[in-house]
Amino acid sequence: MDSVFQVDEFVLIIKEECWDATLTGSTFVSATYSVNLWTPVTIDFNDMADNLGDCGGYTYELRASTDQPGGVTPSNFDSTDFVMDDTNSRVTFTPDTKTWIGVWKFYIVGQAGTFNSVDS
Repeated sequence: MDSVFQVDEFVLIIKEECWDATLTGSTFVSATYSVNLWTPVTIDFNDMADNLGDCGGYTYELRASTDQPGGVTPSNFDSTDFVMDDTNSRVTFTPDTKTWIGVWKFYIVGQAGTFNSVDS
C-alpha cells in the first residue's frame, strides 16, 4: 500500500528592509543661487527622506543638466570644482576659471545606502 501525502508550496521573498521604501528627493532652500566667480560657496540641501523612516545612509551625486552653455554635458563637465558632503547635505563649489561664467543647471541624485547611527 502506497503512503498518501500532500505537498503544499509556499513562496518566501527575502529582501532588504528598505527595498519597498518610497524615496523623496533632496530639495534646496532656493531654486537659484548667484555667486561671485572667485568666491567659494557652500549650498546646503535638505536630505532625502523615505517613508519607512529608517533607511538612512543616503549618498548624493551632483550632475549637470544637459542644457548648458558651451555644449557642456553631464559626462564632460569638470566636477573637481565641486565637493559633495553627504554627511552634512551640502555641496561646495570652488570655481577657478572663467569658463564657469554663465547660468548653469545642476541636480542632485540621491541613493539610499546602508543605515548607520550617524545618519539617523
